[in-house]
Amino acid sequence: MEKRFWRFIERIPWFWLGLIAALFLVFPYAVLGRGAYVQITDQLDGEVLNYIYQAKYLFSGKRVIPELMNGVGKSAMTPPAPLGVLFYRFLQPFAAFAVFHAYVVVAGYTGMYLWSRRLTGSKGIAFVVAGIFVYLPFYPVYGLSILGQPLLLWALCRICERQVPFPAKWKYYLCVLLYAVSSSLALIGFVWVAVLLAGFLWSLFQKREISRDLGVAFLVLTAVFLVCNIGLVGQFLGIGERFVPHREEMVIAARPDWQDYFREIFLQGGPYGKSYNAVIVLLTAGILAVHAAVRIAARAMKKTPVLSEEPGDRGLYGGLAALFVLAFLVAAAAVLWRSPWVVELRMQVGGAVKYFQADRVYWLLPLCWYSALALDLYILLRRWRRWERFVLPSMKTVRSITISA
Repeated sequence: MEKRFWRFIERIPWFWLGLIAALFLVFPYAVLGRGAYVQITDQLDGEVLNYIYQAKYLFSGKRVIPELMNGVGKSAMTPPAPLGVLFYRFLQPFAAFAVFHAYVVVAGYTGMYLWSRRLTGSKGIAFVVAGIFVYLPFYPVYGLSILGQPLLLWALCRICERQVPFPAKWKYYLCVLLYAVSSSLALIGFVWVAVLLAGFLWSLFQKREISRDLGVAFLVLTAVFLVCNIGLVGQFLGIGERFVPHREEMVIAARPDWQDYFREIFLQGGPYGKSYNAVIVLLTAGILAVHAAVRIAARAMKKTPVLSEEPGDRGLYGGLAALFVLAFLVAAAAVLWRSPWVVELRMQVGGAVKYFQADRVYWLLPLCWYSALALDLYILLRRWRRWERFVLPSMKTVRSITISA
């Protein structure tokens, strides 16, 4: 009976059900049209105008957008997702916003579903985690900067698999390219470039076979980012035409309340990347604490736990602990960048150091926490099924003894 139940669960088309549910996010655009409500901050009053005028002067050869700020350099207003400019080039602004939002939702849901299923092997868990993830309040104008990270990570893992021949990996490199053209180098892309570079150098030093695959992935990601942000990179390095960006006038606000700020980022996510993960933090900490307590007690008594570990358990808990520590370090780094003494130093140095938003590293947190949620659910389900196998035979034995008596 139990096996039939789990077979039935696995046969449900979870991916398509979740995708349909995810697309309800863009359903109001079709029903309400221009009367639909859109979150304003950094969308309609900022990034959308950027997309509109970048699309207008896309092939004009002009280096200045006259409609913005009484004339501002195109490199100073680099769109957060270069691919989005094409949507606004060929569609009316409202239609472009709606279609681009649908594209971001589909890519975000698909990526988290594939990544969660890779972590757990369960379609049901992937459906739940991807469904929650895609419904977080992300800003569609930032493209795949946050929502595309699971797809990128899944593709990188597939690229590193030895059993997949190199020519067959083209579709995974296509995912890497897709992330580069649909996200922002300045806001979060620099982190993934650094991660890939570190992975490539480590594999090269260790003489691993995957060094070639990681090297190609690094080159694809970096090259596409540079091509799409050539003006911004030139401005950052002081190369080419000098145009003073509007960010030079910014006064960076420090966060002296670093404890509250850390608590906010660690439990809820930052202002532009809310993950609302307080429950996941408690669940993860609880699972790790119980696991550690059981192991310590078993060692102290020099006995095997009631339900002994199966192969892979140590890797599961190790991965969960690594995600927890990584999220802690990322939140700490974001808080440090906005601390008073670092902000004062940035203001004194000026230039790109002053306005570079390195604290956006917290955009990694949604990926960290919802990967942890997938592992949490998998561990709980695995433990529940293991306890069920352990308890049910005992209950049958008790029942037979009672009947006999």
